[in-house]
Amino acid sequence: MSRAGVVTLVQITALFSGCRGGAGDGIQGPIPVARVTISAPTTRIRVGDTVQLTATARGADGNLLEGRVFTWTSGIGTVASVSATGLVTGLVKGASEIRASAEGVSGTLVIDVAVAPRHDNVIAYMR
Repeated sequence: MSRAGVVTLVQITALFSGCRGGAGDGIQGPIPVARVTISAPTTRIRVGDTVQLTATARGADGNLLEGRVFTWTSGIGTVASVSATGLVTGLVKGASEIRASAEGVSGTLVIDVAVAPRHDNVIAYMR
């Protein structure tokens, strides 16, 4: 190999070795999720109603972590279903634990589903 080829190889190696992000070099990867919390305007809905849940992720220092993707699941999907965006729909009377997960960390919230009041038609008779 020529001297010019050796110099170029050394320069390229030095360039990439500075980009590794190893310990002590000041370059950090994404901060891992330490806690997931779920908030809701209400935790009690009626059959057929919906409620939008919001999940937040925080690091070990308690700071909010932006841009995390959450996976939503319902513990009892026959009581309450949850969409990929956290929209819960009450299906039948009961309670279901709703879970939001990000990077292997989960938070939960229990949604109570009540039966909607019965609306009978009232017929008034005039004499």
